[in-house]
Amino acid sequence: MPKHIRTFEKTFSLAHPEAGLEDLPNHFYLMIKNTSHELLSELKDIYFGKFFHFKDDKGNSKKYGNIMGCEATDLQLENLFKIQNEFGVDISLTMNQLNLPEELLMNQRVHEEFIEWIGQFYDKGLRSCTIGSVHTMCGGNLQKRCPDMLWKNTVNNIVLDTQMVADYVTL
Repeated sequence: MPKHIRTFEKTFSLAHPEAGLEDLPNHFYLMIKNTSHELLSELKDIYFGKFFHFKDDKGNSKKYGNIMGCEATDLQLENLFKIQNEFGVDISLTMNQLNLPEELLMNQRVHEEFIEWIGQFYDKGLRSCTIGSVHTMCGGNLQKRCPDMLWKNTVNNIVLDTQMVADYVTL
């Protein structure tokens, strides 16, 4: 009788360890490179944080992004795209902060800068993004700029019932 084999192909998400590895940008890449094909095949994606930095109309510096408070450096990000291209593991930008800066909603310049900021990652091959802002998704500008992006809801938006599921799916 054949033994039942259960596969987990493209099932798991893995956090990119930004904090503490800022001075070791190749460390995570080398770890993935030395990971078995079998384990790599189980990875759906590697998620990473990044902040959108902007100035308000008074010249004050502000940011929006990952509530974990850390972000991938530019060199780490280059290596994440390298992992995606070489090993077929998708990477996923995480923008799960729920308290949206007012300027992102009310200031057209800042809103357009944000769309283009995400668009630059899209142009490099990013096709997955977790975003916490329902209002930003409602406008449709992100979907228009990045038509093939998989937009994921953050677990920080606590979904309590089937109506909320339907609402988020609609977005």
